[in-house]
Amino acid sequence: MYPYPPNQTARLQPVRAGSTLPELLVWIAVSGLLFALALPQFTVITSRMAVDQAMQQLVSELQAARMQATATRTSVTVRRTDSVYRNAAGRVIRLGTPVVFAAGSADSVTFASFGPPLASGTFTLTAGNQTRRVVVSPGGVVQSF
Repeated sequence: MYPYPPNQTARLQPVRAGSTLPELLVWIAVSGLLFALALPQFTVITSRMAVDQAMQQLVSELQAARMQATATRTSVTVRRTDSVYRNAAGRVIRLGTPVVFAAGSADSVTFASFGPPLASGTFTLTAGNQTRRVVVSPGGVVQSF
């Protein structure tokens, strides 16, 4: 019935309920070191994601403008004003805050009523050291690189 005979008592080990100060300081130092090593990569990833999102948004708006031109049989222009683009309906296409257009980037693309652009162009988006290009070919195909 008893785990020990009645004339013997169990020797209990003291229970530790926490960490010592040196253990806590070592944990803080190691986690701080790992954070310091990961921080530069985090900024690179953040700028890459921002420029990729802006590129995808610009590609989809250019494709939508081309489809609108063929559907309505009218020419549709996507025009850059400052750091934003406006589509034919005047809707503002905002790109992420750190994303800027590089020098020499196209200012506008006009799609003719039958689909292809009146002039091809290349849009260059940069954020930090990340650069992406959106190319509108003479045939009207929108590609991103």
